[in-house]
Amino acid sequence: MPRSARRLVDGLPYHVLNRGNRRQTIFSQSSDYETFLTTLADAILEVPIALYSYTIMPNHFHLVLWAERGVEISAFMGWFMSTHIRRYHRFGELWGTGHLYQGRFKAFPIQTGHHLLTVFRYVEANALRARLVQRAEDWPWSSLTQEASSDGRVIVTPPPVLKPDNWSDVVNQSLPIATYASLRAAAQRQVPFGHPDWIRFVEEQKKKVSPEPQITNDEPGS
Repeated sequence: MPRSARRLVDGLPYHVLNRGNRRQTIFSQSSDYETFLTTLADAILEVPIALYSYTIMPNHFHLVLWAERGVEISAFMGWFMSTHIRRYHRFGELWGTGHLYQGRFKAFPIQTGHHLLTVFRYVEANALRARLVQRAEDWPWSSLTQEASSDGRVIVTPPPVLKPDNWSDVVNQSLPIATYASLRAAAQRQVPFGHPDWIRFVEEQKKKVSPEPQITNDEPGS
């Protein structure tokens, strides 16, 4: 069944996420996480973009990406998702077991400055919020502790906003409830995250962007 077209504005950072189909566990052992990271590194070579932040959780992932053109984020995610799905099914000998992800990735644009830092905190504190670790830096599968793939390729690009020296301590602080709720709403509704005036500006810019071609629910390797 066709999905609605998406419009990604040029030159903005985007928070991108996806979950396992029916919230199923995707990453259950170190090799699963390592395959994801090496595929991420391969995707950056195939479609060069900037990866500012990431975390991989047992049943979902978060990426903060930037590209000069919005369509490059779609191209990157298309290559990355299809390649990761093929590798996951091949290495796990799981061909024919059904969809791996719940569908197309979700994405919302982020205003730079403190809004971007807030998203970094949200992304890198995922395992802490899920109570998988006592401190965020104890989770090995995030940009807070690991900026390279398992084969040593650096995948994280320095962001356009300076992080404080005590960044790990900042990540370990709980976000205000209202801020967390705004981020959750942005992710679910795929709407911009930033100052209201900036959000209005981005929504106007989206009207000028050509929509992506409609695609179907077909997933390689299912």
